[in-house]
Amino acid sequence: MALYHLFFCKKNEINCAISEKSCNFAARMCGHEIIQIDLEGLNEEIHRFSFELDDTFFAAMAAQSERQAHKGCMVVDIDGSKGTGCYDFTFHAEGTVTLPCDRCLEDMQQPVNADSKLVVKRGERTDDDGDDVLMVDDKQRMVDLSWFVYELVELAIPMQHVHPDGECNPQMLEMLANHMGRREDDNDIDPRWKDLEKLRTTIND
Repeated sequence: MALYHLFFCKKNEINCAISEKSCNFAARMCGHEIIQIDLEGLNEEIHRFSFELDDTFFAAMAAQSERQAHKGCMVVDIDGSKGTGCYDFTFHAEGTVTLPCDRCLEDMQQPVNADSKLVVKRGERTDDDGDDVLMVDDKQRMVDLSWFVYELVELAIPMQHVHPDGECNPQMLEMLANHMGRREDDNDIDPRWKDLEKLRTTIND
C-alpha cells in the first residue's frame, strides 16, 4: 500500500470538484495540504490511497466552515476504482480531533472512526443521481476530496463530547458551578423584590 503524503499546491494548479465551497477552500489552501486523486490513473482494480491529516488541514477547514474540529490527527484510507461510466470510492477515517469539552469548555481529544462511499461521474447531474454522487467536468482529471473527507469526520463526531470522568479542568468546573448557583439564587428571589430593587437603584442614580 502506497502512502501518499498531502502535497503543496500552487496557484492556478488547483483542479477541485466537490462544490463551489470546496473550490474556495482549495484556493485558500495554497501552500498547505489538500486531498487530490488523479481519475485518469484509476482502472478496474482497487487503488489504495492513504492520507495523514494534521492540525494544518483541520485549521484551514474549520476557518472556512466555522465547524467544530479545528485540530486533529487522522489517517484516511481511500479505495478508488473505475466502474462503468463512473469512479467508485470508499473511505475509512480513523484518529482523533480536538474539540471543546461540553462540560468544562477545555479542549479534549475526541476519537473518530468513520466510513463512507462516494461515486464520481463526469457530465451533468440527472434526477437519478443521489447525494452520494459527485459530478465533475468531462475534461477534469484531478478530483479534490478534501471537503468530503472533512464532512465525513464532522458527521462522525458525537452530539455530546466530554472529558472522561476526572479529566475536566477542576477550576473551570468550580467557576461554572458558582455561576449556576448565582443564577439559581437569582431565580429564587420574588419578582416583586426585583422590581423594587430596580426602582431603588434608579432613585439612587
